Amino acid sequence: MKRRFLALVLAGCLAAVLSTTAWASETPTNVSTEMELTTALGDTAVTSIQLKGNIDISNTLVVTKDVTLDLNGFVLKITGSGSVIKIESGSLTLVDSHPAAIHKFVKNTDDLWMLDESQGAGIVRGGIITGGNAGYNDGGGVYVCPGAGLVMRGGSIVGCVATDDSAGGGGVANHGDFTMTGGTIHRCSTTEGSGGGICSVRQLHISGSAVV
Repeated sequence: MKRRFLALVLAGCLAAVLSTTAWASETPTNVSTEMELTTALGDTAVTSIQLKGNIDISNTLVVTKDVTLDLNGFVLKITGSGSVIKIESGSLTLVDSHPAAIHKFVKNTDDLWMLDESQGAGIVRGGIITGGNAGYNDGGGVYVCPGAGLVMRGGSIVGCVATDDSAGGGGVANHGDFTMTGGTIHRCSTTEGSGGGICSVRQLHISGSAVV
C-alpha cells in the first residue's frame, strides 16, 4: 500500500512538472520594438511572440522556424521596401488576441489603403500588417517560400503592394503552403497582372471566417 501511494505521489509530481513545462513553453515572448521582435524570431527557443505595441520595422522580418505571432490588436508596419514578412522555412501562424482594436486608413491615388490613425476614414479592426512594397515574386505583405508555410487565423494584411510581377501577390505571395481560416486581406494590390490579395502557386486552403 505504501509503495502504491509513493508511486501515485511521484506520478502526480511528474505530471505537474510536465504540465508546468508545457504551459511555460506556450507563454508568449512580449515584444514592443523592432530589435526585440527580430531577436525573438531569431531565437530557436521562442515559439510564440506577442506584440505589446505598434512596431515599425525598417527591413523584412525573416522566419526560419515554427512560430506563432500574436498581433494583439497592434500594427506591424514596414517603413522601407520589401515584404513585411518572408517565411524562408518552418511555418508562421498569425493570430490576434485583440480583434476589437480600431485602426484608420486613407486611400492614395492608386486606391491603396495607407495607415493614417488621425485622419483616416477607412476602418480596419484588430491587428494589422501593412506597408509592404515588394518586387518580383516577393509578395507585399507576406512571402511564403517553397517548402515553408503560413497559417492565418486572425489579424489583417492591409495596404500592401507587389510591383514588377505579372503573378501579383500584394497581400500574400504563396509558393509554399497557405491556410487561412480567419482574418482579412484587405485593400492590397499589384501593379501588374492579377493576384492583388493572394497569388498562390502551391497549396492554398481558405475556410472559416477568412475574408479576402
